[in-house]
Amino acid sequence: MSGRLPTALLTVLGAVLASALIAVPVAAAAPPTGTSSLDWTANLNEGHPVGVAYTNGALRLTAPTGLLTLPARQPAQPVGRITIALDALTSPGSTVEVAVRGRLTDGRWTEWLPSASGSPTTLPGPSGRVQLRVLMTVTGNAPVRPEVRGLRVHAQTVPGLRVGAPIEPASYSVFATREGLVHGRTANGHQIGRHDLFVALPSWRSLADQDGSEYSVKVCAATGGTCAWAPVWDVGPWNTKDDYWSVLREQWRELPQGVPEAQAAFHDGHNDGKDGSGRTVANPAGIDLSDALFDSALRLPDNRQVMVSYLWTGAMPLSTVEADSQRNDGGTPSGSSNPDLTAAGAAAVRTAVTQRDDNTGPADHTRHDHTRRGDSRRGDDTGGGGRDHLNAVTVRRAPAPDAPAAGIAADNAGVPVECAAPNGWLRIGKDEYLPASAVALADDTAVGPC
Repeated sequence: MSGRLPTALLTVLGAVLASALIAVPVAAAAPPTGTSSLDWTANLNEGHPVGVAYTNGALRLTAPTGLLTLPARQPAQPVGRITIALDALTSPGSTVEVAVRGRLTDGRWTEWLPSASGSPTTLPGPSGRVQLRVLMTVTGNAPVRPEVRGLRVHAQTVPGLRVGAPIEPASYSVFATREGLVHGRTANGHQIGRHDLFVALPSWRSLADQDGSEYSVKVCAATGGTCAWAPVWDVGPWNTKDDYWSVLREQWRELPQGVPEAQAAFHDGHNDGKDGSGRTVANPAGIDLSDALFDSALRLPDNRQVMVSYLWTGAMPLSTVEADSQRNDGGTPSGSSNPDLTAAGAAAVRTAVTQRDDNTGPADHTRHDHTRRGDSRRGDDTGGGGRDHLNAVTVRRAPAPDAPAAGIAADNAGVPVECAAPNGWLRIGKDEYLPASAVALADDTAVGPC
C-alpha cells in the first residue's frame, strides 16, 4: 500500500493536529543598560549532525533521536547570558530541545544547559566561547515528526558575573556495567570499536563532542587500585537526564547528590523501581564502561562498584591525551624541560618526540577514525600485561618511564594538568604523571613547575 495519504485525509488530519503543533519564533529580550550583546542566526546546515539532516529548509530527524552540535562562536568579549528564539514544529510524542554551553575564561567548558525559547539562560560564568546544540526525539506514535526551521541567538554580557568551582572534582562510588554495542554508534556519533576506551553517563549535559575530551572521567577499580582516564561519549545507563554528580541535577532532585536514580530505584524502590522512561530498573548502574575499558584497562571480573571522578567539575581545564603522538613514555627530549610549559610548547615537544622516534618524518597529529583505534602495531606503552592493544598512554606513579603504573589514559581523554616536572612530565593528580609529549594542553593554558 502507498505510504501517501489522500489529500482530503491530510486536510482533516491537519485541522485535528493544529492545536497540538508548536511553531514558535520568539523575539529575544533587549539587553539591560550597561551590557553589550551579540545576535546571530544559527546555520542549521553546518556543525556536527548525528541522526539529523538539513533538507528542504528545515532540520529533520533521520533516526528516532538526533543531535546537531553547532560550531562554537567567539564573541568580542565574554558573555554570560543566552536567549534563543526557536522556530520548531513538534507534536505529541516528539520533542525539540536546545542546549547551550560556554567556555569559561579559565578554560573550562560548562555543562550543556537547557535553553527555552524566549527565556534567558545564565551561564555559570563569563564565557569567551559559546556553543549551542539541538536535540530532537520522536516516538513511534507521534503523528508528525519534529523539525527545526530556524534558531536565532542573543548573547549578552552580565556585569558582575563571577565563576567559582570546587578545588577537587566531584567523586562518587557507583555501580558500573559493560556497555557492549560494538559496531553500534554512541550518542555523539562515534562508531564503537572493540578496543575503544570511553564511558557513558546518564545525562545529555555531559556528552562530549565526537572524539572530544571536554567531559572526561577517572574511573578506578577500587580504592588505591588501577585507574583509567576516559572521555564521556555516550548517554546512559537507564536515564538521560540524571546528572547525579551535580548539585543542581536536572531531574530527581529529591535524591542525594551522588546517588544515581537507577541505584535508588533498584535498592529503594524510588519511582516505583522504574527509570525516567518507565522501564523497570534491573541493576543500579550509574556508569557504563566500554568493553575494552571494562575488560582490559580495569580488568573487572563482573559488574561492580567503581570510584568515578567527574573531572570537568573541578577547577582545572582539561587537556587532551594524544596517544597517537606517543611512541613510548620515555619523557620528552633533552632541552624540553621548560617548567612554564604552554600549549604551543607542548605541541613542539610532541612533534620533536615523534621525529626522534619515527624516521619517517613529522607526525600526523590529526584525529584518526575508529578503524585505526586499537591497532596492535602501535608502540604505545600501556603498561603491558595484555594492554598493548589499547590506544592509550601509561600513567606513572612518579615522573619517570620506569615508575610503577597508576593506570592508563585513553586517547582523547581529558586530564587536569596541575604542573610540569623539570624532566618533561606533567602531573595530573597525586602521584599521577603523563609524559608532556602525550598531552595537548588546553588553549591559553600555561603550566607552572611542580
